[in-house]
Amino acid sequence: MTLPNLTLTLHPRFRLCLGLAAVGLLACEKESADIEPHVVTERAALHAQAVVHESGLALGFTIADGGTVTKIMGSSSNAASSVVSPALDGGMPPTAMLRAMVGPALTQQMTGVQMPSMLTTEERFDDVGNQLRRLMGERLFVDSNLESNSGGTAIYLLRADPTCRPLTGDSDPAGTIPPIDQKCADDFAKVAVRVAVKDDGDGARMTVLIGADRLELVSVVVHSDELALEVDLPRAKAANDVIQQQLRPDDGTQGGAPVKMFERLAGKVRASLKKVGPQKVTAAWAVLQALDVAPSSGGSVTMAASNPVVAVTSDGNTRTAELQLGLGATNIGGTWDPQSTGASNNDFHLVIGGLYGRLSLQEDA
Repeated sequence: MTLPNLTLTLHPRFRLCLGLAAVGLLACEKESADIEPHVVTERAALHAQAVVHESGLALGFTIADGGTVTKIMGSSSNAASSVVSPALDGGMPPTAMLRAMVGPALTQQMTGVQMPSMLTTEERFDDVGNQLRRLMGERLFVDSNLESNSGGTAIYLLRADPTCRPLTGDSDPAGTIPPIDQKCADDFAKVAVRVAVKDDGDGARMTVLIGADRLELVSVVVHSDELALEVDLPRAKAANDVIQQQLRPDDGTQGGAPVKMFERLAGKVRASLKKVGPQKVTAAWAVLQALDVAPSSGGSVTMAASNPVVAVTSDGNTRTAELQLGLGATNIGGTWDPQSTGASNNDFHLVIGGLYGRLSLQEDA
């Protein structure tokens, strides 16, 4: 028996639909494909070091002691932080854990504990950048920490070995293996810290996840021209609460940092360093989602979303800087106690409809 030849002819529109469906399936498959963790993290480490290095060249004169920009910015930023910082203070990981993740140089900056140094401002930036690159390549994103790699995300579970081993110094003999920092190891044993790594253009997005529920503490975005931190305040608060609760001693004595309580907590903020030219960088702080922060201890801050709220573009070649302000509607409440009687109230209100503009500064003028 001979079977007849059957020819199936599809309508052009149907062929087009099938083609589009195939492309869609391929796109979905590509999107969910495993990343190459070593390639992504090594590239991110090099980008982070490069951005920090360029920032030192660009911003060095603006933050040098006695500089014009420092004097002008110092008084205004101190006044603002004295009002806003207490309301936004949600705590941070303990020093030993922080040092293992970002290095001693940056930890000093973040905790405000400055050690005497003979390094110039530019050299201190290079020190931070070098430590970040080495930590990412030698202590954080290593094979022994890689927990999973699927769906376009690589998960690294930070373990005491090697994460809690300090980086070797220039004077250490070849093959030196530093001992594990026991306080750091104890902290990581009590609190599971993971980093979710995703490919992001020419860089990566790395999100720090805390505890069994993988609560988001902070996201770090690294591109060839930018290094940024993004913090969702309610999520970061929940993650930080787990850290502080888990690090309390087993004997019931007071330990860890006190867990701060809030009546209201909403908003998302972003801090960034972006290269905009040779030795030219913009340091910016933005409110990505409107802030509404009201600690149980009193006071409050509401602030409309604005990107940026403040940005300083600094040019190390011309030693000039431009300050850009984009403060949206802001309401700050607190205690009004002009006689210093210790009265507890909510009688102080500062309402700002908005503050916008640019200010150019020249260091040599």
